[in-house]
Amino acid sequence: LKVLSPGHANNKEYVARFLREAHASGQLSHPNIVQGYDAGEANGQYYFAMEFVDGTTVADMLKEGRAIPEQQTLDIAIQTAKALQHAEEHNLVHRDIKPDNIMITKQGTAKLADLGLARLTTSDPATRDKKAFGTPYYASPEQCQGEQELDSKTDMYSFGATLFHMLAGRVPFDDELPEDIMAKHLKEKPAYLKDLNVQLSHGVSKIVRKLLAKQKRDRYPAMPEVVRDLTLVRMGRSPKLGQRSRYDSGKYRYRSATGSWRTKRPGKRKRILQISACVGLGLAIILGGILVSQLVGSGPPTPKPKDGGSNGKVVKPQPQPRHRTSSTWRGS
Repeated sequence: LKVLSPGHANNKEYVARFLREAHASGQLSHPNIVQGYDAGEANGQYYFAMEFVDGTTVADMLKEGRAIPEQQTLDIAIQTAKALQHAEEHNLVHRDIKPDNIMITKQGTAKLADLGLARLTTSDPATRDKKAFGTPYYASPEQCQGEQELDSKTDMYSFGATLFHMLAGRVPFDDELPEDIMAKHLKEKPAYLKDLNVQLSHGVSKIVRKLLAKQKRDRYPAMPEVVRDLTLVRMGRSPKLGQRSRYDSGKYRYRSATGSWRTKRPGKRKRILQISACVGLGLAIILGGILVSQLVGSGPPTPKPKDGGSNGKVVKPQPQPRHRTSSTWRGS
């Protein structure tokens, strides 16, 4: 249960944001999102009832500069990316993705929390302000510039900064003043993760590097591609890094008739069709070549003479000239 303090309860703008949080959480129903139940006002106090999560946060796991192993990070990242994909499908932007807002239950389920800064991507006068919301360590370049129109690409960047912290044990950019940190988000290039930790794979390092692209157009097209690449790297394969595929994130794993989860290799049917087409084309070329060679080798048909030869006369065969042999010459 979240309750506004009396000081904030007198702030109409803050109350409006608080109620927006309740509304945003209420319309998102996903196993990797902390579910909101009810919100309202009682005796002058505003409250928000939400799902109780018995566990810890990623921020607690990162205490004392400890990094989280790659496979464990990928398990958490895939679940969090699916939560962000669900929010993206409902035109919601979280705007404050950070380790403190990713909770881990005792069963190992990741849940995205604190939608207090979430906003609809549609125009809403209540969300129009010039403040760069978000935590400076994980803020996107758009937030650092104070842009008002934010979309899911902002969450991608903050998600990438969070993954960087989980894998490296430190934030991508650090400094004494928040302004200096935001300036680095705008201008400096983050380190390549595998250069910081040789035990990390190139796959996850490339994913984080793409998520942390300065320009929105250089990040992933949408969250399903992020889920797909994280799943591929978790399976020990190479990421596609934003290439569109007919196999989206929901088709990598399916439940069989026995109820167990199985993995489907993306693109298998497409490869079979391509091989079949090549084999068919090759056979057609071979058969065509055989047919053409037979037609050319046979030549034009020889006309048969009529009975009795030409004009009904019998044509006698001409005698062939005899050739003298060497013995004949010697005997002459």
